[in-house]
Amino acid sequence: MTFGDLKTDKGVKELNSFLEDKSYISGYSPSQADIDAVNQLAKSPAANFPHVLRWYNHIKSFSADELKQYGATGASPLKTAATTTAPAKEEDDDDVDLFASDRRRC
Repeated sequence: MTFGDLKTDKGVKELNSFLEDKSYISGYSPSQADIDAVNQLAKSPAANFPHVLRWYNHIKSFSADELKQYGATGASPLKTAATTTAPAKEEDDDDVDLFASDRRRC
């Protein structure tokens, strides 16, 4: 994706329009494209580009190690652990009578 020169207001304006309904430049998590675009910006975006400013602050909130992981694989650094527990046994609920008080009144 190209937005023009991100060191100019015109390029930042194009990026702002693109990010109006998106969180990232490509996909649903930060990627190398986000890192590259942040590095192309001359400075922190002005407040008159609210979508770029939101995105910029979000990308800048990641640590250097997290950004390396995103840049290397495009994957989220928050990996979920593999499930190692066995599924729970199906329990016998026959002894639980939630409406026992209703039967006693009859």
